[in-house]
Amino acid sequence: MFALLDLELMEAAPEAVSFEDMEAGRFVRVTSVPRLIGLLEREGAFIEALTVARRLVRFGQGEDAVARLSEKTGALAAETTTAGGAQ
Repeated sequence: MFALLDLELMEAAPEAVSFEDMEAGRFVRVTSVPRLIGLLEREGAFIEALTVARRLVRFGQGEDAVARLSEKTGALAAETTTAGGAQ
């Protein structure tokens, strides 16, 4: 997937997605990665989406997705535990 390649590029060469005249630690928004997170979330792949979102946080993006997906994966884990104990 191209979005994962974009993220790998960001991780390997952060200067490729930042500007010299920007504040240190400020990065341009690469829209493909949040779109991938949204696609994964809509497909119910919450853990995969959370993993990608956590990687994006390093670039000052994705914090809202991490919070939302952490809540969803926690609720899903609790539901699974509850359902497993009921059997």
